[in-house]
Amino acid sequence: MSEQLADERATAGSPVVQVAGRAVWLVPDRASGVDESALPADYQRILSAVRQAGGPVECHACS
Repeated sequence: MSEQLADERATAGSPVVQVAGRAVWLVPDRASGVDESALPADYQRILSAVRQAGGPVECHACS
């Protein structure tokens, strides 16, 4: 996982920080004129999946 995060960080330029010993991406604050492309690739894929579902989407906890 840490290698994947390092690769994503290098390609997307997304800042990654440590929270409770885990690497997490910082998500840009909402502001006018900022679109989805400012989000990390994984977040963009989540938005795309929700949009394609066309209705409520159930989320499952991952451990």
